Amino acid sequence: MNNDPSPPPKESLTYLGTGPIPAAPYYELSYYEREREAVFRESWLHVAHVSELPKPGDFIVRDLSFLGLTILLTRGKDGEIRAFHNVCTHRGTTLVWEAEGNANLFTCPYHNWTFANNGDLMGVPDAESFFDLDKAQCNLKTIEVDTCSGLIFVRPSNRPGQTLKQFLGNFYDQIESKHIEEFTGFVETRYRVKSNWKLAFDNFQEGYHIKATHVRTAVRPLTNSGNPFGHPVEFATDGIHRIAIWRPNAVIRRTPVEAAMLPDGGFSQSEIRGVFPNFQVNSDTGLAWTRQATPISVDETEMSLRFYTKSNADSDITWRFIEEFAIGAQFDVEVQDLSVINQNQHGIQSGALSHIHFQANEILLRHSFETIDAKVREFVA
Repeated sequence: MNNDPSPPPKESLTYLGTGPIPAAPYYELSYYEREREAVFRESWLHVAHVSELPKPGDFIVRDLSFLGLTILLTRGKDGEIRAFHNVCTHRGTTLVWEAEGNANLFTCPYHNWTFANNGDLMGVPDAESFFDLDKAQCNLKTIEVDTCSGLIFVRPSNRPGQTLKQFLGNFYDQIESKHIEEFTGFVETRYRVKSNWKLAFDNFQEGYHIKATHVRTAVRPLTNSGNPFGHPVEFATDGIHRIAIWRPNAVIRRTPVEAAMLPDGGFSQSEIRGVFPNFQVNSDTGLAWTRQATPISVDETEMSLRFYTKSNADSDITWRFIEEFAIGAQFDVEVQDLSVINQNQHGIQSGALSHIHFQANEILLRHSFETIDAKVREFVA
């Protein structure tokens, strides 16, 4: 592990390319439509945490409307987590209208077809009037689901594909080792930006903007004399995924509250894993956190940020204080980012630019773009 807090020389980062990037994929509708199928439908997408389904019978509904899907997640009597299309198999009505709850049975409000929470069709009123109805063929339609370190992922595609472990590659064991399933409480912030999802997500993959955008909030924690522009000090790819390491604490002593969040009393590193296509996870500073950029349309995105705490957080005043401090500080940063991201989209979709430019500090953006673009080109070929 590199102990030098300075960023690597830019010459070591040229293997991903150095030229300008086309601007159209950040606003072109036809590209976005191909992206939805090639990138999102074929990938494993984070949708929840196991703490949201603690008991048998618990369910939550997740809306992936940009893919035309609503997903019903359940925990069965056997403890298994399952995922289904939230669609009655009679005539396609949305089955569950509540966002969450606990139920052993789900009854369609249209014709009272009833399903167990394991997806089995249990009851059909006036079944004798159907012609050769095979109830076994009318169970809820499943969606692939799996977990890694307590994080729940689904794969929306009907095509054969990789398992979650295969999809995550080396990241699977790395994330598993963080034991995020033990972080059973969380707080979440959700907000919308008028921006393409890639532009919105890219903002949180580089430190180049810190000195301009976050003069009052993030310059000190994320820059130093050896790294004045907040470059990652290490960067690596694992296929379609990426990891960047910022090590500000190697040269900057934290405040007492910040130091309390770190396992060694004030010196740590921030390892941010970027899980393709739109998810980040970090659990190296005492509070696990995740970030996700979910498309709403070609030029609108929902951002979500979660901070996870240990199970004793509610009864531990120190943890509660740390939690509130971290969330409050990060919220200030997010507000500053919001207006800049909106204006970024406004400018790029004007058509004034045919290409945009990435420097060494924006290496994660280049890897993200090249990986997405390759998926889109492969899918339509």
